[in-house]
Amino acid sequence: MFLEQMPDVRSPRQVEIVRVKPGKPLRMILTGDTIRIMTHWYRGKTFPCLKAALGRCPLCQLGVNQRYYAYYAIRSLDGKPRMLELTSTAEARLVECFKVCPSGSVMYVLVSREHGKRNNPITVSAEYRDCSPEDVAHANRITLDRNLMKRSLTHLWNLPPWNESDNLQTYYAIVENHIKEVISGNV
Repeated sequence: MFLEQMPDVRSPRQVEIVRVKPGKPLRMILTGDTIRIMTHWYRGKTFPCLKAALGRCPLCQLGVNQRYYAYYAIRSLDGKPRMLELTSTAEARLVECFKVCPSGSVMYVLVSREHGKRNNPITVSAEYRDCSPEDVAHANRITLDRNLMKRSLTHLWNLPPWNESDNLQTYYAIVENHIKEVISGNV
């Protein structure tokens, strides 16, 4: 019952989610999948919008505004796989960088915000390096699987646990009930 030392409470199945902070530029390589999602900010927490999945959403019904986020699988320059959170405006800037990326190149992305408010616009730029096919494959080797990304987001948002063997419609209904409990004040 009593522990001699504090256990490592971080789950090895979670991935760090990186947000761009003012004055702290991030340089990385995009390595894989992207998850795009509409969310709601309600009572100080983020919840996924269920309207696209279920055709209804308790927070939409309350009139809570939606927010769009994209989560990109990245590898930071220290080699660790992470997820980068971008708003729609920042993602549009990133997509512009994709359009000019030469074939057979690795794209190093730099994202930053000016000092000041934490919601200052995100600046996105890219540097392209010619690579052999082997180098491109190596750059993309350390990446995240989409299910691990989904589990990390459900953990971040304190949602009921999700397992890839779960039926998605069933899971969405579980999340809907969880959101209803939050709305009613029972959670």
